[in-house]
Amino acid sequence: MEMDISCFALDAAGKLINDDYKVFYNQPISPCGQINLTHYKSQPTASKGIQAEFEFCITRRK
Repeated sequence: MEMDISCFALDAAGKLINDDYKVFYNQPISPCGQINLTHYKSQPTASKGIQAEFEFCITRRK
């Protein structure tokens, strides 16, 4: 089985901010740099399953 993992940045109304804020294997970082796909392996091996890691920096910028 192969999977695609994505992260979406939403505004206060729960809507996608912009298409650029879809973070996935082909676009691994958001425009603001606050969402980053740091590791992605879609093909499981005998010893490890599907893996994905996102890094979030959600501190408020002034």
